[in-house]
Amino acid sequence: MYYAAVRDGDHDTNFEVNHQPGAESPAFEGANLSVPYDDGESWQEVQDVEQLDENGFRAAFDQENIPVGSCFISLKIETWNTEENSIEQEIIRGYRLPVTANSMGTHVDRFESEGEFENAQAARMLKTHLTAVSQYENQGEASKVIRHMVSFNLLLDHQLDNGLIS
Repeated sequence: MYYAAVRDGDHDTNFEVNHQPGAESPAFEGANLSVPYDDGESWQEVQDVEQLDENGFRAAFDQENIPVGSCFISLKIETWNTEENSIEQEIIRGYRLPVTANSMGTHVDRFESEGEFENAQAARMLKTHLTAVSQYENQGEASKVIRHMVSFNLLLDHQLDNGLIS
């Protein structure tokens, strides 16, 4: 009944519902979308779902509601038609969130708290580098982001080769 949900924009998701081929097709009346950021452990209903056309819907959810460090968005879609028939479908890890310097910094913080660095200076060097990358991301300086991420990878290799990270 559902086509795969697709990502549209920052955190808008468009989805389409269809009847099985050959089945009667009463009009779709509405839909709900819920999302978790923890692979389906805790669902949060999205409040802004609009019907675009006969079968299409768009749900918009605020980027600020996405917990720092989340990597994927899962989707639970429920829809119903005018004859009170309904269906629900879950798609775990529906799509990957974009990787940013801030999201990488969250992982550096976690690895540091788990003792994965030889010393505080190794973690601080990575965080400092990611702070600069974040500023370039915010300024839309893609070439500088790429250049600094190349050197970030070199820094990671150096730290790994010298036993500063596990």
